[in-house]
Amino acid sequence: FYYENDSDLSPDEIATIKGTRMVDIVLNNTDLDIMQENIFIAMPHEMLCTAPNSQETVEGTVALESGLTLEGIEIDVEVDGLGLNVGSQVTGPGGIFSIGDIETCDGYNVIPTFEGVADDGVTTMDIVLLQRHILGIEPLTTPYQLIAGDANNSGTITTLDIVDIRKVILQISPAFTNNTNWRFVDAAYTFQNPDNPFAESFPESVHIPNLTVLTNASFVAIKVGDLNASSLGNSLLGSEQRSNDELLFTAVDQAYKAGDIIELRLSAEELEKFVAFQFTLNYDLTQLEWLGAKENATLNFAAKNYFSMPEAGAVTIAWTQSPEAEAPNEKWIDLRFRALETGAHLLDVVSLNGRYTKALAYREDFAATAVQLAFSQNGDLVNVEDRYELYQNIPNPVINTTEIGFYLPNASQGTIRILDVNGREVYTVNQSFDQGLNTWILDRSMLNVAGGVYFYELRTDFGTISRSMAIVR
Repeated sequence: FYYENDSDLSPDEIATIKGTRMVDIVLNNTDLDIMQENIFIAMPHEMLCTAPNSQETVEGTVALESGLTLEGIEIDVEVDGLGLNVGSQVTGPGGIFSIGDIETCDGYNVIPTFEGVADDGVTTMDIVLLQRHILGIEPLTTPYQLIAGDANNSGTITTLDIVDIRKVILQISPAFTNNTNWRFVDAAYTFQNPDNPFAESFPESVHIPNLTVLTNASFVAIKVGDLNASSLGNSLLGSEQRSNDELLFTAVDQAYKAGDIIELRLSAEELEKFVAFQFTLNYDLTQLEWLGAKENATLNFAAKNYFSMPEAGAVTIAWTQSPEAEAPNEKWIDLRFRALETGAHLLDVVSLNGRYTKALAYREDFAATAVQLAFSQNGDLVNVEDRYELYQNIPNPVINTTEIGFYLPNASQGTIRILDVNGREVYTVNQSFDQGLNTWILDRSMLNVAGGVYFYELRTDFGTISRSMAIVR
């Protein structure tokens, strides 16, 4: 400015002129005593509204880093600074959303959310990948993998994330510590340091400073804890490709008497070919009482690797081989039970499946495969993986609602009946059930009965099974 070089002006006068605002000029030359400070602040050019239409559309897609798209993700458009929702939609086929009729000439934030379940896509393979990253054997290569690996949302990847993931796999915890099940990153964002995304505040929503035209707001979805993209977050995603080379555990069938302490050893002859396994071991809680598992130092199997669910008659198990450990020479895990009744065959009251923790194993090449359990009986192996089973309801006794779980070798039409102690039918339902684990919810309000002992009966193509339950008055 010319006045800054005017020799007739002193430094103080120059500073006074330089600090003079339009507000000062108005107040010094009018009768006004007070004026809003920011009344003459200029609007940035990008905020000038030149929208050709009074309303516009925000659209985009939601996909994993691999490009697989996600249906069922909720998208909300909120007014910037106010949080006022002006449009919502759930992504459809192709992960696409398109939210129209949004007023132009205003700022907005586009926010994706999806609750899902914590253990979706989270397996012992993810623990193996985290171990290899932490030890520097095979670092995770993308910022999205690193964000997925930070299970406890601490901004770092440590063994504490492994602990958090293992708790979710074992069903000890239904959620991650201080984290959501899914996170989303603006697909247009470029990480400044892809090797350490936690060093920057990456955008988990899309900010539109001034909506004037049709605007794209797409996202990369991240399933927390799922480092190998095995999530089944929606129907468009496929599960892991599985090898036919299953991990087979064998046990010796035996008779038992009430009061016996039963040592059940699950042996796997080819365990050295695997880096991880997980499954649910079920037992008939009217026949057996869980006492615990023995530690196996050579296998590095300890209390952290299993979780007892006595009310369900189930034990969840998850094991990973340390990348630095030698192949185990003791290839078994020892489980202990107390017999509550007398029985002829242990194989009739113990089974293995994915009831709570999915039944999976991972080979040295990281290929996923099935886990099976077979009992040796008179020199023959009897497989009990796909056995028809009806589980104890949870919770029991029933106050408001209860879950009745059962396992079907194949899909089948089925009938569930609720009977009183005299065999009188008080409720019935007929429907189709899927192969594998099924869960049916019984609501207390469905039954016009007094409290007491009742029976629930399952009738399918595979036979009829029943169990008892108590209903609170």
